[in-house]
Amino acid sequence: MRASQFQTLRRPKFSARRFLHCIKPYERFKILFFGRDEFSQLVMDALYRAPDVWQSITVVTTPDTSKRKDAKYHKQPLLTQSKGCDLPVHTIPHTGGLKHWEPPALFNLGHVAEPNILLITASFGRFIPDRILHLFPPSRRLNVHPSLLPLYRGPAPIQHALIDNQEETGVCVIEMKEKHLGADVGEIWGQTSLSIPSDSSFLSLRHTLGVKGGDLLVSVLRDMLSGKAIPHPQDDSKSTYAPMITPEAAFVDFTTWDAAKVSRIHRAISHQRPLVAFLPSSKALQLHAIEVCERPDHLLDQPGEVRLDRMGKRLIIKCANDTYVTAMRVKQEGRNMLYVNEWWNGVPPAWKAAGLRLTSSTPS
Repeated sequence: MRASQFQTLRRPKFSARRFLHCIKPYERFKILFFGRDEFSQLVMDALYRAPDVWQSITVVTTPDTSKRKDAKYHKQPLLTQSKGCDLPVHTIPHTGGLKHWEPPALFNLGHVAEPNILLITASFGRFIPDRILHLFPPSRRLNVHPSLLPLYRGPAPIQHALIDNQEETGVCVIEMKEKHLGADVGEIWGQTSLSIPSDSSFLSLRHTLGVKGGDLLVSVLRDMLSGKAIPHPQDDSKSTYAPMITPEAAFVDFTTWDAAKVSRIHRAISHQRPLVAFLPSSKALQLHAIEVCERPDHLLDQPGEVRLDRMGKRLIIKCANDTYVTAMRVKQEGRNMLYVNEWWNGVPPAWKAAGLRLTSSTPS
């Protein structure tokens, strides 16, 4: 992606305070980079491949974590990548976090910071304490955020853009502000937009935004080094917020959600929270590999009613507005994941005879 394809935001007039913060650094940046997941990894990949903008990169991330009930480990992508690139890495424990952590001496100068030290975050998932922010000049505290700010400030912008059926999203490089001022409210140093393909999932869209975010960050840093980059304030009157995805967000209401909405929410959050409905026994049933389908030959009576298709490979579920989805696999509470034909064989005959119906809450 060429730097010329990005929108570098500029304005002809700016304050004296901002002018002092935009002083051109005398050499390439010394970077303290905070991140953890695949988005962070993709941003770091572009940054690492642009040695013309940095002379050192120190990474701060979270450690690999063990999953529940087994000995397998979830490897943090940025941690794995940074070790592979032989970059210095600091891991922040999940408990306690940054409360007592001190940055390396390179960044902890104890006086007015030099203009070539730079703090960058990308999907780190935590606020950076003010005491760490203040080690860097205001214009040298950058965050790579996957939305077109001021839309979708907050921790889950990709998920909410998909849930809301947005046709466009993007990435911004913004200035980080102190926590009391709010999340993702800083001036925008660069922005790029893209259309959202109709079949996008969180994972596919995160990958695209991570690649574009990395390229955009490099473009912004090159403009900073040449003295060309000027930030642009956000319009707070147009801001929206993207809160964390809660467990309740995965509870399907087939009486009000049509098939398109079920599909959107599945594509947006199933990587972290599978969609859930409830059986007559009050047991939760996770629905996996969901797709919109055409109206079946034998119609179902009520939203939430289910049956196995004629081939025995898909569970057909009626949604609102006489629309339908299918699921290929399910996981009943207290049981292992099964293909739907295996699970259907264990459904009580009385439920099948009465017309098994899934609900959005435990039956009273």
